[in-house]
Amino acid sequence: MCELTNRKNKMARKFILYIFLSMLCFISISCSKKIVPGEYRTNFPLYGMFGKRLTLNCDGSMVLRFSGDLMNDNSYGKWTTNKDTLFLVFDTINYPDSRYKAYQDLLVRGKKLKDKNIPFNKKRYNELLDTIRAAGLDTLQVPSYRELKKVQGKTLANFTGKMKRQYFVRYEKFSCSQWKNLNE
Repeated sequence: MCELTNRKNKMARKFILYIFLSMLCFISISCSKKIVPGEYRTNFPLYGMFGKRLTLNCDGSMVLRFSGDLMNDNSYGKWTTNKDTLFLVFDTINYPDSRYKAYQDLLVRGKKLKDKNIPFNKKRYNELLDTIRAAGLDTLQVPSYRELKKVQGKTLANFTGKMKRQYFVRYEKFSCSQWKNLNE
């Protein structure tokens, strides 16, 4: 009887270990921050009319298109990744009239690419207040840290004044194997 109980305990431990390892593999695969080449668009048009499209090609090149209300602009460059960050480096030598200059870094969150430069911590807020006081200006005109935190990173979604956070969402995924065949 004791031998039968030991076998059941060993089998139960193996089964639990198998389930645990399976779940660990599933979580690590599903939570990976892999950047997928494709087309990304902003989740809503700025002021109801200005939108951006980001095309990440398999060869590391990219195009950031800004369009709306009789304006169209393409900014070209290269993209690379580091952990959960996507770096866009714009080519201003070959395209000096581009809207976007230097670089931009975006945080990868699944199918979303969010602006990484949004966080405004308490230390930076206090530095802002110190700068305003040093200039002899009234700090009562500056919103509280809590109020500033609510609106930071938000932009106007439409002409009525509604504020939302804008980010890129992947709409189309590119197959790099097909990309290589097209460029050969």
